Amino acid sequence: MIYVLLFIILMVIIFWFIISRFGSSSLIKDINEDVSAVNYIPKQFLTNNEYDFLTKFIDLEDELHINIVPQVNLASIIQKVSNSRFNTELFRNIDFGIFSADYSKVLLLIELNDESHNNFHRKKRDIKFMKYAIKRELN
Repeated sequence: MIYVLLFIILMVIIFWFIISRFGSSSLIKDINEDVSAVNYIPKQFLTNNEYDFLTKFIDLEDELHINIVPQVNLASIIQKVSNSRFNTELFRNIDFGIFSADYSKVLLLIELNDESHNNFHRKKRDIKFMKYAIKRELN
């Protein structure tokens, strides 16, 4: 029992020596420098086309008992059923989701075909998503 206590004390002394000698302050300093080098600025939540679309239809929410939600993340409304470990295709946003008044059902998903879809990589993504949507509708 005494040996265990001496061993623990010795380990604490060694640990204290290492920390005091090499210090954690350099690590904290490095982290602070990395964080201070990053600047965050707000960006526009909706494109001008998305904003125009929303302002035309937002008044229908009460009349139709629906909720129009911009920038819906697909992973929040679709669950992938597969043996695949990855589901990165669901970590995308769709322009608008129209939900029932109590948010229990997705009634419609809307992706506006604006100028942002002219990018080559965006076109590839859109084709992949459309294949997924068509496959889902056929099942």
